[in-house]
Amino acid sequence: MPGLVVFNRRWVAASDELVIPFGLAFVFRLFWFLAVGTIFGVHYEIGHQNVPEDCNLHRSHIYFIIYLVLLLFSLANDAAVAIVSSCGTIFDKTSRRKIPSLLYFRSFILFIEACVSGLGIYYVFYKSRHCFRGYDAVLSKLVVIFNIVWVLGCLVLIWFTYDPAGSIWFELQMRSHNKKASKYQSVETIDVENRIYEKNEKYWSRACRLLFCCTKAENSRDNVLLFASKLFTNYFRNYHDLVPSDILAGMILLRQKQKYEEFKRIQHELKHTDSSYQEVTIHKKFKTVRRHQKTINAIPFDNNSPEDKKILDDITYFANYALASYGWPMYCFLNKIPICKKEGCMLLNQVTCCYPCCPCSEPPKTHGDNCCLCNLAAQKTILKMNNDHFIYVSYESVVFKTPFTVVVDNTRNAIVISCRGTLSLHDILTDLAIEEVSLPGCDEKWTAHKGFFEAATAIKAIIDEKDLIKQAQNFDVDKGTQNYKLVIVGHSLGGGTATLLAFLLKPEYPDLLCYAYAPPGATVNYEASNYARSFIHSVILGKDMIGRMNYYTLNELQHNIVKLLERTKLPKWRILRGCMCQCVLCCTHADARSFDEYFDSEDEIEIDEFDRPDINKLYMAGKVVHICKIRSVYPSCGSKKGEYKAFWSTPEDFQNILISNLMLRDHYPDALINALGSLLSLDEEEYVINATGSPTEQGSASINIDLSGLSDDLNPESEEPFLARPKLAVDETPLLEHPDGQTKPDPASPSILLTGSTKDILGPSTPVIT
Repeated sequence: MPGLVVFNRRWVAASDELVIPFGLAFVFRLFWFLAVGTIFGVHYEIGHQNVPEDCNLHRSHIYFIIYLVLLLFSLANDAAVAIVSSCGTIFDKTSRRKIPSLLYFRSFILFIEACVSGLGIYYVFYKSRHCFRGYDAVLSKLVVIFNIVWVLGCLVLIWFTYDPAGSIWFELQMRSHNKKASKYQSVETIDVENRIYEKNEKYWSRACRLLFCCTKAENSRDNVLLFASKLFTNYFRNYHDLVPSDILAGMILLRQKQKYEEFKRIQHELKHTDSSYQEVTIHKKFKTVRRHQKTINAIPFDNNSPEDKKILDDITYFANYALASYGWPMYCFLNKIPICKKEGCMLLNQVTCCYPCCPCSEPPKTHGDNCCLCNLAAQKTILKMNNDHFIYVSYESVVFKTPFTVVVDNTRNAIVISCRGTLSLHDILTDLAIEEVSLPGCDEKWTAHKGFFEAATAIKAIIDEKDLIKQAQNFDVDKGTQNYKLVIVGHSLGGGTATLLAFLLKPEYPDLLCYAYAPPGATVNYEASNYARSFIHSVILGKDMIGRMNYYTLNELQHNIVKLLERTKLPKWRILRGCMCQCVLCCTHADARSFDEYFDSEDEIEIDEFDRPDINKLYMAGKVVHICKIRSVYPSCGSKKGEYKAFWSTPEDFQNILISNLMLRDHYPDALINALGSLLSLDEEEYVINATGSPTEQGSASINIDLSGLSDDLNPESEEPFLARPKLAVDETPLLEHPDGQTKPDPASPSILLTGSTKDILGPSTPVIT
């Protein structure tokens, strides 16, 4: 609902979000009132015994009595605010019209409490400090300190809800309520709106500069900060006077809508498959629950296609380089900094402190690493550099310049260029530069993300200047390195940079390949994305938010949030309470709030299609490999695990943001690599689902993978997270068009059999983040 108007200005808070904070304050201060009142009553007489003659405790006792009276009044006010704030729906504020009056009274009490705190400091800590002894002294000081902390906490909360343009907004509202409008007033209204925009832009500019204050001052940084402040101002001004709690409530409602639609899709699939399909398959030692993460145009990888097998095998193999490019911070993060463990010893074995002081070996060509070459050591440890060689390594990270590595891989006969993802404030600034620029040397209609393009251009300039690819090709002619294929990889920001670097190098190296892992969804426009289908594969896991995020999808998210808030009849505090309960009780498998508790009918979730022709859509590039969770396995004891399957998809399928507790977790590189390593074969699927037989021994992927960090969503209509099936029914599935033009069945079985396990990918005994 619109922001709260108090003291002739708007605040970044709403009248219906005061239920939980004031309710908690009431409960907490009620116990404090009872405790202080009891202690004061018991020790009142004791305080008069053995008191020095020059002491007069009368004023101190008056202070405590006044404090208790203020507590009593504030308790009544807090209870009244919580009760009134709980009335009505989000946009129906008529039943909460008394909130401003109650807040005026609460402000008066807060002012008195601040004055009483000053008196308490004077009497307890200064005037009568020698009059209180032992237990009485401790209790008196504790009461005064608590009151001071409470007042300061209230002032901090008020500061957080302060709107810098609140007074101007109030002026605008007064003008809009004036029925005698004229053309002169219209001009004045436009002027007031411009003042609000300028005020908000200054606010975002200060916020951005404060956040990135540690970055080096340069023109590129200042230009990005200026663009980011305008971007945030334009985006949040369209939220129709909503406050942050409204946006959070809208995201919860949108999540419930998406869960219900996902549930309906699973029900539809069950109607067109074998009758032996079940909602939940339960065995003695575990149960399996079905998931549905694939997109509308998803086509499963063909288990019998050598081409599909090779593509997925290469995707899994070269994902090591994308992970290794993060250096020692990511290695220590994945292994929880195991310096005293085996993984830590492996890292320390590669570290060479003060490398220039050791003339016995030739230093590698590294730039920007520390004196111990920790980043290089981590890369060697993750990649297990037995048959490979570094040509060039750069860890220099500035705006529009991301670290990258050039490696000769003799195992796969490839020259690998890996680009690092977001790991510093400079990288975040590169991500924020979402302006569209034209791709030089390409079709004039092709546009791309400015930040990624500038980073790719900087890498290409270094490659051309130092002739790095020629060095790699001539590294070992006897082994045929001159014929090695060029492979470009990267994760997140590195995925977007690798994509555009592939565009820039494509004319010189027509056979190059690019594997972009979890690339941002705002990399290139549709025409450029379609052209890249022959040499770029974008790999995305589950409900990864970054692969779906661009300016168009963010505006669509805004549109959906506003529409759902307008239609729901549920008070905001009940929406937020349900979310808090699920977060607190998620480990106990608490029941999810049903669809009926949020909406009265399916008509309420029918939202008009978002259409903004003025916003140009950007996409991931090339073919999309979507790794989807198809089941969750819940053991009788221990953490749950996931089963994954690979699908072909299209960039157009990722033009909406899915709200989930996995939307950020699925973006992590270790989550993606573990999912790639856990793809099951058909025999393994039969073993896991039916608990019969045994998995194949012929190079099957390890299914004992720690995926405890991958939490799951719950079914909106039951405590079970959707549906599962015990058997396969390939014969009854419809035929879908494969990317190569052939028609292939759509089996609901996991994808291809991969060689090696997750341990081979992340290193020995590498745990997953929980």
